[in-house]
Amino acid sequence: MLHVGQAGLGLPDRDYYFKTDEATVAIQNAYKTYLTSLFALSEHENAEQSAAIVYDIEKKLAESHKTRIERRNVKENYNKMAVADLNEGQPNIGWTNLITQLNLQADSIDVSQPAYYNALNAMLNSVPISDWKTYLKAGTLSTYADILSKPFEDANFEYTKVLYGQSTQKSRAQLMVQKVDRQLGFALGQLYV
Repeated sequence: MLHVGQAGLGLPDRDYYFKTDEATVAIQNAYKTYLTSLFALSEHENAEQSAAIVYDIEKKLAESHKTRIERRNVKENYNKMAVADLNEGQPNIGWTNLITQLNLQADSIDVSQPAYYNALNAMLNSVPISDWKTYLKAGTLSTYADILSKPFEDANFEYTKVLYGQSTQKSRAQLMVQKVDRQLGFALGQLYV
């Protein structure tokens, strides 16, 4: 059975978008600066405006996310739904097409947080396609920032320094080993078991 859950945030948790204490505001500002840096480094026009667009989309998505406490309730996070029902209730997502494009077969899906997908479905209709492209570009740049050129790596480090309190930047070799372990950990481990 396929499982899907809430996603789409650049900050670690939904609460980072809504808390107003000094430490969280510092993290929010560091994240906005990081997004602006990523856009500037990729020579994207209007880097600051693009960062604001991404942050606004993420904040709207975060409104539909369950809190950490709400996610603890296992029964509330298991919602087996027929693909036909999902297509009917969330036509903008295009579940059948998504499953086909992923070369999968399923007649039902476990949707951990249905409210998130309801919100995403509505946003796909209300947020301009150009904003979605900007949002997806930011996600891609952020995902690979630590393995792109040195300026991207430095921007990523400046953000993680504020977010996690990391005092020294990992070497390129440490980053590569971490990437391999995260993406191939189990498969690589099978060679030695």
